[in-house]
Amino acid sequence: MTDLIFIRHGRTAWNEEGRFQGHLNSDLNEVGLAQASALGKRFAHKSFDHVYSSDLGRARQTAAALTEFHDVSIVEETALRERCMGVFQGRTSTEITQDHADSWKLFLEKDPEYRMPEGESINDVLVRAHSFLERVQQDHAGQQVAAVTHGGWIRVVIKDLLGLD
Repeated sequence: MTDLIFIRHGRTAWNEEGRFQGHLNSDLNEVGLAQASALGKRFAHKSFDHVYSSDLGRARQTAAALTEFHDVSIVEETALRERCMGVFQGRTSTEITQDHADSWKLFLEKDPEYRMPEGESINDVLVRAHSFLERVQQDHAGQQVAAVTHGGWIRVVIKDLLGLD
């Protein structure tokens, strides 16, 4: 059996501002850098055979701290990216409701098929996630694997695994 640990990236300035990041990059802030450092120390004695990371900067920064104590390279994986939030990216909910009120209302309904303009649906994220999980299970049977990704990605995967909406 593969031991797979999901890790959410550290905090960013946009997290604190309530901005949707999606596929846009927002580097770790001071809190996020401290979280990443603590993560690296926490797992200093855990042996990872493979470390995957979303290719977005905030996840890569977090993964770098994780591998500081391990002789393992980080493999960037686009399947681990956060949901593309389209026209919501870089904006707060207040800004979105002003400029995209109808799309915001549909988004709040949490329909897994809904795609905001220029964005992805929850089911689009699940397709990417299932592909990644199947590859990890197939390629790394019996190994220790870490995947540094995003809160939305992890939430979608866990709810799917538990059979929740």
